Amino acid sequence: MPLLELIGGAALGVMFGELLKLVVDRTEQIAEFHTLLARLETTLKGVQPVFLKITKLNNRPVEERTTFGSLLDEGKELVISPGTQEGSL
Repeated sequence: MPLLELIGGAALGVMFGELLKLVVDRTEQIAEFHTLLARLETTLKGVQPVFLKITKLNNRPVEERTTFGSLLDEGKELVISPGTQEGSL
């Protein structure tokens, strides 16, 4: 059984926080993508309250939580290795 099925929205909140922290850290480290990462950071901070509110509603369908989780993981991978993946930053 996938982790998201077991702990619901709480896992998504943690994953979102990890993505935001990663973006903030990488913005300071990678000059080439600084502007783009700074915009991404601003966007993530703007949607964070709404996202966290949604994830607290554990009545979201498992498929939806899994999709959100996959997108957050994908986002982290793109931020970790910009320029090495097709369609990346």
